[in-house]
Amino acid sequence: MPHAMKNYFLHLLAVIFVTLAVVSCNTKSTFTPGLRVLPVLHRTSAEGVQDSISIKDSINIGDTVRMTMIVDGYFDYLQSVIARSDAEKVKVSLDWNDEQMDMLSPDADLEHGKLLFVPMTVPACVTVLTYIPLVAGGHTISIDITSSAQAPYSSNSWSFNIGVREDKLP
Repeated sequence: MPHAMKNYFLHLLAVIFVTLAVVSCNTKSTFTPGLRVLPVLHRTSAEGVQDSISIKDSINIGDTVRMTMIVDGYFDYLQSVIARSDAEKVKVSLDWNDEQMDMLSPDADLEHGKLLFVPMTVPACVTVLTYIPLVAGGHTISIDITSSAQAPYSSNSWSFNIGVREDKLP
């Protein structure tokens, strides 16, 4: 191979390598954070009886329902997981592993359903949503998740309705 052609080939490889390196450094993730809910819920009745239920089973005032959620930022870090509902109708909270409290922001409020993470620490987590219906009727619980992904992919929201009976079925 002539010397000039070797130089041209090496320069071309260098340009391709630098271009690929720059492009790969400037890319941002476009994965929306995900949520998976385990299909079995755990209920503790107002009388203290514990059982496993499906989402379709009846829920009564004062029952404590625990639902395991897997939250995933995929290639990004989670920033927050927030559970919302009408506080006068349903009490919601989120659980977190006590050994990993240093990953939570000081502004996190588990008792009121707010997991706020220290930046760049949590790519995925398992948490338990606990809700206690306070009045009968239909109620909506919303789960909002934000991650470090590039907008508009950095957040996702889910909501579900629960029907609450005033008294137990015979």
